[in-house]
Amino acid sequence: MKKVIFYILMTCLSMELFAQETPVTWYFGYKGGIRFLTDGTTIPYAGNEDNTWYEGNTVVNDEFGNVVFQASPKYLRRSTLIIKQLLGGNSATQGSLAVQIPGETPGSNVYKFLLFSLKAVEDGGAPNFSVCFIRVSSSGSPPVYSVVAHDPEYIYEDIRMSEKLTSTTDMNGTWVVAHDFNPDFEANTFYKYHITEELFGDVNSTIEAVNRLHDVEMPQSVGAHHTGQGENAQGQMKFSSDGTKLGLVIPEARIFEIYTFNKSNGMLSDESIHSHTVSPSNGYLYGCEFSPTGRIFYTSEGQADGPWGERCIYQWDISQPTIGDPYILATYFAGDYVYMALQLGPNNKIYSTKGSHNPKLSVINNPNIFGEGCDYDENTVPISGEANWGLPSYLTIGQISNPVIGCQCTSSTTADELIVTDRATGTATIDLRLNSGSIVAKTVIINIANFEVSPLSEECKRFCEMNTPNIGMFATDIPFLLNVEGSFTPYLLNQVSFSSHEITWDLSSDPQVITNEVIRLNLRFPFISALGCCPAEYYATFRVSYIDAGCQICQDVVYAQGLSENSEDGEGKSCSTNPSDKTASTGKKNNEPDPEAVEPFFKAFPNPNDGTFTIYTSVIQANLTYEVYDSRGVSIASGKLEGKTQKVTISPFIPGMYFVKVSNGNNEYLQKIILQH
Repeated sequence: MKKVIFYILMTCLSMELFAQETPVTWYFGYKGGIRFLTDGTTIPYAGNEDNTWYEGNTVVNDEFGNVVFQASPKYLRRSTLIIKQLLGGNSATQGSLAVQIPGETPGSNVYKFLLFSLKAVEDGGAPNFSVCFIRVSSSGSPPVYSVVAHDPEYIYEDIRMSEKLTSTTDMNGTWVVAHDFNPDFEANTFYKYHITEELFGDVNSTIEAVNRLHDVEMPQSVGAHHTGQGENAQGQMKFSSDGTKLGLVIPEARIFEIYTFNKSNGMLSDESIHSHTVSPSNGYLYGCEFSPTGRIFYTSEGQADGPWGERCIYQWDISQPTIGDPYILATYFAGDYVYMALQLGPNNKIYSTKGSHNPKLSVINNPNIFGEGCDYDENTVPISGEANWGLPSYLTIGQISNPVIGCQCTSSTTADELIVTDRATGTATIDLRLNSGSIVAKTVIINIANFEVSPLSEECKRFCEMNTPNIGMFATDIPFLLNVEGSFTPYLLNQVSFSSHEITWDLSSDPQVITNEVIRLNLRFPFISALGCCPAEYYATFRVSYIDAGCQICQDVVYAQGLSENSEDGEGKSCSTNPSDKTASTGKKNNEPDPEAVEPFFKAFPNPNDGTFTIYTSVIQANLTYEVYDSRGVSIASGKLEGKTQKVTISPFIPGMYFVKVSNGNNEYLQKIILQH
């Protein structure tokens, strides 16, 4: 049995559940600091006493939540020590961004970074976009870090960028995106750079980095022009947590735009999927952020349009083709800067700054819910020091990541040989426990990296092309089919999408995914069984990854015919928080109870429901209890289970995702349910 190679690709993606693995520290503002603990709570955190940042700083943590280095657009710092003066401006909205270069040698404790900086619009025109090469080494336990930075260099001499700078990750590294600005002429070009080991692994200086950025740059002109008043250079630009959407605001024009983004080739949609002018004209837009699911978009208003005016935080439902009226979370009437930065935190909440010299942050506790249920609390999160306008981008050292967009967690496994063991049907099989314990998968990606068949005659290949449905194609024109065994199979077969040699299954809107279910992915190559022309040996090399809910990494998933995650040879490991929890796949629909099921021994149905559902248990025990939680973990209903069935009503609550927990005093079992009116 071949051992599965495991890669950690991202440290944070926000989904409905929270399971943050490591502490995270933010430094920002006037000596401001906050630490996110692994239980989702926050505490004020000192250590930033000598620093004052208006906007656009970045923070790099280690796995213990210690700050390795931090940077404003003007200064790179290690604690209170200024390591290097940079070429940016302190009041640039997203003026600094640290990106780790993939490919550090395991065990070497040496990491390489590119630190991007922007000048503010008031600092003048081009050149205003720069980069600095950084090398970090660590030694000892607890680790002591050495940070060495090369002199920064401008990337362009004649291109003026706006104050927008953001990133997202894919299977190979990080996409960095900037946008140009010109007060007098057209300016609607995104500049994109793919920071991968293949392209940047041999870079060891700032000059080399600048040359390589020129080699790989991907300009794309699309959308509204960022021109006119200097305010239109300001404002935030953000990726959704899964990296499939890019949103931005143009402040004085009061426009926000949202594009789709293809991480496989770096291309934005030819036009924005949403372009909306916010009215009435109360103030300039400044902040923006996606909800963890990417279905809600938030914008904030900073400076008023005039000496006094009404400023708001808006919530927009972008799940439909046409944007409706917003829900207004907050309103404030004043003449100063008010609602500024929005930033998704590692605990799946969105944080906001209000005004300047503020000892507290505001928070959207449940950003996936549209309307009042999002639970906005103003000036309730204490910090050390004071907040100003900006909140930091951040990442964790040693992980190929840049969670500027919030908390994203991608678990990936690679099987270097997957033997097609069922020759009669040409099928290779994967057993994978998708949702176990607190893990709720959002996306499953099957990437066929290579396929080898020897020999494959041209006659056989032509036959396959004529007789096989063209559902998905390899680069070598070899067709494949996907079948999934599990209670939600009919839903999956209608939703799976194919792009080149990659299959993506989006679970975020799938109401039928059962907690703790083991699914079986059957990848079938029809040509293998065609006319007996199949060769004696054949195997596929491909990668299966899934983005889970709470950044909990599932390791050592074994790929082999008939081998599940609880195999006796010790190689298979479940990502369950309770490995004894197992669910047999019965093939029944999700709204039908299985009287033979023992573990987990309950089901809640129908699912989705309109406010009333039934809890079914296969056994009667005196100590059985149930409890229903909303997506924030707040209990909304509870009671004893007196028999095998119990009706529960949650109709007074808003539509959305809820969780049912059944306990017998020793073990707890969890199921996700969907309330829809």
